[in-house]
Amino acid sequence: MNKKTLNKIILLVSVSIAILISLQTWRIIESYRIYKDQVHKELDAALFNALKKETQIRYDKFKKEYGHIIDFDKTDDQSMENFMNMAISNMFPEGSHLELEKLKEICSSELRKRKIRSKFQFEIEDLFRGTKIRYPNKANYVPAAQSIQYKVGSVGHSRISLSISNIDSYIFSNLKWSLGATIILILFNAGCLFYMLYTIIHQKQVSEMRNDFVSNMTHEFKTPIATISAANEAITTFKSMGAIDRIDKYIDISKNETKKLNNLVEEILNISVYDKKEFDLKLEKVDINELIKDNISKFKLKNEDFHFDYSGCDIRPIMVDKFHFQNAITNLLDNAIKYSESVKIVEIKLFKEKNKLVLAIKDYGKGITKDQQRYIFDKFYRAHTGDIHQVKGFGLGLSYVKKIIDKHHGTISLKSQVGKGSEFFVYLPINQEIS
Repeated sequence: MNKKTLNKIILLVSVSIAILISLQTWRIIESYRIYKDQVHKELDAALFNALKKETQIRYDKFKKEYGHIIDFDKTDDQSMENFMNMAISNMFPEGSHLELEKLKEICSSELRKRKIRSKFQFEIEDLFRGTKIRYPNKANYVPAAQSIQYKVGSVGHSRISLSISNIDSYIFSNLKWSLGATIILILFNAGCLFYMLYTIIHQKQVSEMRNDFVSNMTHEFKTPIATISAANEAITTFKSMGAIDRIDKYIDISKNETKKLNNLVEEILNISVYDKKEFDLKLEKVDINELIKDNISKFKLKNEDFHFDYSGCDIRPIMVDKFHFQNAITNLLDNAIKYSESVKIVEIKLFKEKNKLVLAIKDYGKGITKDQQRYIFDKFYRAHTGDIHQVKGFGLGLSYVKKIIDKHHGTISLKSQVGKGSEFFVYLPINQEIS
């Protein structure tokens, strides 16, 4: 996958997420508008029912006390309607007027039935006098939604309406499950799209690293094969000349290069086995100090221009797989040597830190950028890409090291700075120490 195709995929994913969020946002706004209209309907119903109940109370009382002067031969509904129209007029004694406190109590109950718990207020307008009164009258009250106005009074010159100060709590109570589901849907879909994008990018990186691996492997194999081929030709030539001493020399060269090829093949096959986790550790009592010193001695023989500075600690033998753990140390030391430049010093420290045994291996080489550090333990990954490398290898060593350390229930980390070198830290549980 080329960069142009990847950019198109990123663009399509971004557009898809934007459209998804836009549609869901529109849905939320539309739902809010619908439920806001519902609030007004609920306020209308609450006020109407409250007026009817409050009036019914006064009507029953008035009928009982003043029935002898009013003709109640009509149906109760008709009499009730007449009474409501005359409720706040001065035609009847004070007891027949609209009782706002009682209306407030009944209206509060009606609103609670509808799960509306906001503060509310009545507004009564006298159309004849042009005056308004509010009950309860609060200075900091800000109406947010209002019911329709109902005409009351003997000639319908007064109107009453109900308003609430906050509708968000009511709307949220009705929309909470819908909003929650919408938000979860947005996050889920966005997460799926981002994960898909991440997978595509990751697969592209894996593909590039595998291509580098094949290129590096071809390069690594070509050199010993070419050397063996040249040695065989030389053997044939010197055999016809009878130069036995020279034949032995080229036979040794062929053997060494064949051994090198075998080691390369073994390295690849071993990593394949380790990657499938088809191996078990064979734990044994090992003196870590001696194991490290033994490794350093081997490297000194091959790298006489390097200085190895080792600082150990007093520790009893611990249980490790000697073969794999020694290979892990070998890989770390080999990396330190390969990536060192002018300063040919490798520092090795073994010390205790809290409940951990720590092995630190430091070089003063090129260092690794922060962007590359998070991939350094990935299989096939190398700090340089392409088929031309300043150092040899397949990018399998550190992947192998991490697997071995993980198998020992330990951890490995890296501290590196470009131009100043790198330092690897291996942490092993101290409880693996035995007597």
